[in-house]
Amino acid sequence: MKKLFVIYPDTTFKSVWDITMSLILLTSCFTTPLDLAFPLNVENYVWYWAMCLSLDIMFLIDVLINCVSAFETEDFEIIDDRKTIFTTYATSWMSIDIMAIIPFDHMFDVGAGNGLIRVARIGKLYKLVKITRLVRLLKIVK
Repeated sequence: MKKLFVIYPDTTFKSVWDITMSLILLTSCFTTPLDLAFPLNVENYVWYWAMCLSLDIMFLIDVLINCVSAFETEDFEIIDDRKTIFTTYATSWMSIDIMAIIPFDHMFDVGAGNGLIRVARIGKLYKLVKITRLVRLLKIVK
């Protein structure tokens, strides 16, 4: 019997969501190194800022969906207990996923003339954490 408020891995929604997030992840893997190498002036490229914000919002939604997504064990047993799902996710990918969506570059970027500009550049390095999600993409494909 399926439980309420649990997303099962065999549903169409979960399949479509995983494919969508895989495409978003690939987009992020291309844009993150480019953003680090060639930072854009936000005022001149509002569309790029909006795209990056949209990607971060999708990653946030993904964190919420992962908190309620049932999963299969290596023995092909479906784990659908909400506490077990959350605990498993919280002790594995959750901290990495949350670090990847925090906009450190915007939090520390307070002005071009300020000495914190280097901290803002370091903040962008956390975007590289998103690339570690490629491991998850390989898991989904498998």
